Amino acid sequence: MNRRSEIYTQTMAQIYADQGYFHKAAEIYRHLIKEDPHNPVLHKALDDVMSHLAEHPEDRKADLTQRFSTWIDLLGRYRQLRMMRRMHLNPDPGSEGEAQRQKKGDLK
Repeated sequence: MNRRSEIYTQTMAQIYADQGYFHKAAEIYRHLIKEDPHNPVLHKALDDVMSHLAEHPEDRKADLTQRFSTWIDLLGRYRQLRMMRRMHLNPDPGSEGEAQRQKKGDLK
């Protein structure tokens, strides 16, 4: 499943935190806060998770690794989308799609 299509809930974030996966819990809380920025419970929960990460640098390293991995994944997707857009805007003249467009033009 695509990471961006996961369903995030406060309960899920709390379970991750309870199991020691503070970096994943923080990711979920950040996502939830974007959707509900005025929820003080979410802000408090994220503060608690971030406090734990500050007290335990080894967990912070895992958080950075997770963020870097996500960034690389998104960069790759962005490049694929750019390539697809270029292909769509500038199709190969020898492609079947271009040949069909030329035939339609001949019919007019």
